[in-house]
Amino acid sequence: MLITPMPWCCLTPKPRASYEVVLGELLTETDFRGEAAELPIQGGQLRYRRQVRDDTQRHYEEVAAYVAAYGTERPETHLILSGKDEILAHFRQLLPSHAQRQIIDTVFWDQRDTRDRILHVARETLEQHERIEEQETVRLLFDSAARGGLAVLGLSDTLVAVNAGVVHKLVMNSDVQRLGWRCQDCDYIGSGEQIPPQCTVCNGPVMAVELGEAMVTEVLRHDGFVEPVAPDAHLATHDGIGALLRHL
Repeated sequence: MLITPMPWCCLTPKPRASYEVVLGELLTETDFRGEAAELPIQGGQLRYRRQVRDDTQRHYEEVAAYVAAYGTERPETHLILSGKDEILAHFRQLLPSHAQRQIIDTVFWDQRDTRDRILHVARETLEQHERIEEQETVRLLFDSAARGGLAVLGLSDTLVAVNAGVVHKLVMNSDVQRLGWRCQDCDYIGSGEQIPPQCTVCNGPVMAVELGEAMVTEVLRHDGFVEPVAPDAHLATHDGIGALLRHL
């Protein structure tokens, strides 16, 4: 089964660092710390405070520019921000709208936290976000099917849609495993443990396949999407599978 990795970036304005995590592992770390101007404090309090304020603003702008560019190059990125509320409120104003839409949560990290602690919090946050997205997808699938909309439930109807190339998003419980077959000439996919001697559509040669994997391959071949979800009891009553269909 194909699972599309979703990289995300943790931006922490206060410690001046960002961490790129892919599939739960730290991939890169970017350090934004620079040399601040050294100014005498005595006799120059106002100038010193102004310099600190200006340096801080430049730092936020630098980080915001980095985040914006990163999100543009990787539109599938999720952002997690860390910092005090007033700092984050100001920082978010510097982000373009597309980057703001990529923010999924804000968390608190102590500056003394280790990378392991950062990864632990990051993984938990991403997993919670994925569960929420999965639940929303399943809800949308059932609501659309109940209204007679562009959705199907159950293996039989979903397989018809897959073979017709009209699946926008295939939704299936991650524990679904079934045997099936695929024609080596016309790519038709059939279900059942009993493999026919030849394709029931074109009489071509057939081969045994894992049905979920074959359906995923076919959906992706027609530029559709696949969303495996944590085993959902409601979806399990419909063979653990369904699909949102294209607007034709």
